[in-house]
Amino acid sequence: MKTNRIFLGLATGVFVLGMESVANAAIVGHWGFDEMSGATAFDSFGSVNGTLVGGAAFTTTGGVKGGSVQITNGYVTMGNNFPATSSFSIEAWVKLNSGDVSGMTPVAKHWEGIMQGYFLAINDIYDGFTRQNTEGFYSANGPYHTAVGGPPINDGLWHQLVGVYDSGTTRIYVDGNLSGVGSAGYADNAAEFIVGGMFGSAGVPVNRFNGFIDEVGTYDSALSSIEIQEIYDRTLNSGAAVPEPGSMLLLGISIASLIAARRRTGVESGGNQAPQLCRASAFARQVSCNHAGL
Repeated sequence: MKTNRIFLGLATGVFVLGMESVANAAIVGHWGFDEMSGATAFDSFGSVNGTLVGGAAFTTTGGVKGGSVQITNGYVTMGNNFPATSSFSIEAWVKLNSGDVSGMTPVAKHWEGIMQGYFLAINDIYDGFTRQNTEGFYSANGPYHTAVGGPPINDGLWHQLVGVYDSGTTRIYVDGNLSGVGSAGYADNAAEFIVGGMFGSAGVPVNRFNGFIDEVGTYDSALSSIEIQEIYDRTLNSGAAVPEPGSMLLLGISIASLIAARRRTGVESGGNQAPQLCRASAFARQVSCNHAGL
């Protein structure tokens, strides 16, 4: 009975964590840039397709997963969509040219000089907080402090950037790890959501991105550190860049079933069988169990 209660507590804890993951963030837009040609980047989770403008072109291969978009004095626009809210997240995978120290914004919904909207930043874009060999995430409604941290990512390899805004706090994650924390408000604006820069006062992009971008995603609330690490690992190791909303709920139900089955097994065997310790992977419908004595 004691071991069953311990196992029940452990598994129930995992179930609760799973439920919390469901509540944290749901993906609302995703662009994998796997198109073979044309000027339309299709949204695989929503209905907001992007349009390639100027020097932006699909690569068809060589992305962190499938193809990517190569940007040289161009951008991809998704229009005036994905407004800033009290809790949201932005993800992008980027590959810079080796040694590039140019200030750039791979993803933005922001007008230069107006303290509203949000953007991801690489190197120093002269906002008063970003600097060389760092990455940043900005959100503002008046005074702000951009979340800034390292390490440098201008090594010619793919890197994940995630910006999180959560009720006054901004965070920047690099390759699944928290790199910096800032503070700010949030305010929507009429700027277009673009991949490859931000709009300047003249209506043309500034802080242009130069390199490759892949797996851009928007989320309706704040991703947790665990979720971000899981997305990073799955993108690199299994090619599954996008978490499935609600899969953790199914995982919780599966664990509940395992608990019931384990308790029945314990009763049928007289309670002498060693309990199973189960570990669940976020966003996955898989539970791995190992026998262990407590």
